[in-house]
Amino acid sequence: QLERHAPYYVAVVLCPALLCAALSSLAFLHPNTRIVLFIISSHLILLVIFIISVLKTLPTNFKKRPRILDFWINEVAITSIQLFVCIVMIFARKQREVKKISAVMSLISIILANLRWIFVA
Repeated sequence: QLERHAPYYVAVVLCPALLCAALSSLAFLHPNTRIVLFIISSHLILLVIFIISVLKTLPTNFKKRPRILDFWINEVAITSIQLFVCIVMIFARKQREVKKISAVMSLISIILANLRWIFVA
């Protein structure tokens, strides 16, 4: 049962989630958007691999979907939004509209990072 009271909840859910959330949120402070894109896309790939491995170990018929799955699905959604934001920033830098869009994208990234903390709780 992959729930909050399980002894490995902190090791399996909280530590990787907070580490990945911090990395992908702080990545927007880096001036090179290609590195940011690499960090966020690798985070997304790791999340998908983790969800697939968790789904293989879960029983197929459960009454209520485990909370850990909801958490990681929300994490994939947030990381996908961050990936889109990063791609928008790359195109904005090519068109030299950096200052306005970079400020808006950084604000969106901070909001997404705060959403992660809500899903962890």
